[in-house]
Amino acid sequence: MANGAMHLALPRFLLNKPIFYISTFFNIFEIVLFFIDGKLNSFSNYLLVTTKRRCTMEFYLAKTLTDTSFEVALDKVTSALKDQGFGVITEIDVKDTLKKKIDVDFRKYKILGACNPALAHQALESNDKIGIMLPCNVVVQETPEGKIEVSTVNPMEAMKPVATPELEQFAGKVTQHLQSVLDVL
Repeated sequence: MANGAMHLALPRFLLNKPIFYISTFFNIFEIVLFFIDGKLNSFSNYLLVTTKRRCTMEFYLAKTLTDTSFEVALDKVTSALKDQGFGVITEIDVKDTLKKKIDVDFRKYKILGACNPALAHQALESNDKIGIMLPCNVVVQETPEGKIEVSTVNPMEAMKPVATPELEQFAGKVTQHLQSVLDVL
């Protein structure tokens, strides 16, 4: 190869195949390049790198509820969290706080700090700085249209900056639990 340049020629058998095969070929080629370049030490890191680069997931999970009041939704969320092993350790009433602090009228909006002690312990054992990402925030709010929206942090996205195999596994478990909370509402 001239001037140290790398040339890629597709094998003839790939030329008339669906784009999936070509895409897969390039992904495999990319893995090889990562190994050669010393940037990759495991396949899971490759998946993390390519996921970060290729797709953007929402930083939150959410569900809109109809035909329910704010108070009933709040009770349902608290109960569903409890069923998944979470306790509500903080509750911030944003509407009241904004009224008291800056005399602003705001819609019904509460932030629940939810903690699953067993999962929190597991995460803290893996990385003692992970406490800055705890507890999991769950928001219950009344939308301008009068519907109730419940949203929560997406742990899989929140943990990306500090991802290790242990924390990825932890984030996956927490995401499943929080999605289960939303599913039963």
